[in-house]
This record gives sequence, structure tokens and C-alpha cells, in this order.
Amino acid sequence: MGRGDDTPLNLGVVQNGNGLRTLTTQEFHRLQPWECQITVLGETLGYPPKAVSFYVNHWVNLQKDQDQERVNYATHHVGLKYCGINCSSSIVDFTDNIKWFWDTYEQPIAIWVVVDMLKYDMGADFRIPYRDGQELYNVEKTVKSILLQNEMVIRKDIVVASINI
Repeated sequence: MGRGDDTPLNLGVVQNGNGLRTLTTQEFHRLQPWECQITVLGETLGYPPKAVSFYVNHWVNLQKDQDQERVNYATHHVGLKYCGINCSSSIVDFTDNIKWFWDTYEQPIAIWVVVDMLKYDMGADFRIPYRDGQELYNVEKTVKSILLQNEMVIRKDIVVASINI
């Protein structure tokens, strides 16, 4: 560590198109201290690695463009709760994160899924029984539909706001 080369570190993992991989020394040093802290803390607390990446990316993107990130969050964010662990997940990693929970903790209890419904200014929640692949598929399909509705609500609000300017 600290050699400035691409020696793999065991301080964290990042998501890429092929799954997860270990950070290199150079990548580690490019991260902001709080990004490293959140990544290490999230993994230490037992969150799925892809959920940790989603959360860190959310905060990084908030620093760059709050309005755009709020739209992205409202159209991609899903809450997960399993074995007393609450985390945020991207809908893109929804199935992977749930399977990670099941494979890691192996507790035969339902996983709780929560998603905001902007159209009704409320949330929707679902329970997926332990390792029930069909219900996982059904809930994912429903959640994607809700997130698509969120996107339409946001687009409508943007159009109304631009007309009122």
C-alpha cells in the first residue's frame, strides 16, 4: 500500500461491469476520505457491496449536481431490510443485493422492500419470502413500474415549472 502503483488493496471493492473487484492503490488515493470511510463502514456493517457502491455514488453525485441526483435517486432507489439491516439499493442491483443477503446471512425470513411512490406522496412496501425467486421477480417488476411512474411525475413537474417561469 502507498507505493503509488496498481497493487490491489483489501480496503474496499468497487463495482464494474463484470461484478466487484478490489481497489488498486491509485484508485484508493483518488477517493475522498469520506468515500473511503463510507465504503469501509458499509461493508463492515454487513451491507451488500453493490448497495454500498450505490450509496457512495449517490453522495458523490449530490456534490456534483443535486437536482439531477435527486431525480436519479427517485427513479432508481429501493430500500431493503433483512435481518435488521436497512440499506439503499439501486433497482439495477436489486436482485443481486437480495441474493447477496440470502447467500450471506442464510436466515429463512422475508426481506422487506420499500419504494417511494411520488404520484401518491407515499411509500409502498413488499415482502419477499426467503429464496422465493418467483416473488422476487414479481416484486422487481412492480418496483420498476413504480419507479417509472416516479420518472413521469418528475418530468411532469419539470414541464409545469418551466411553464410557470
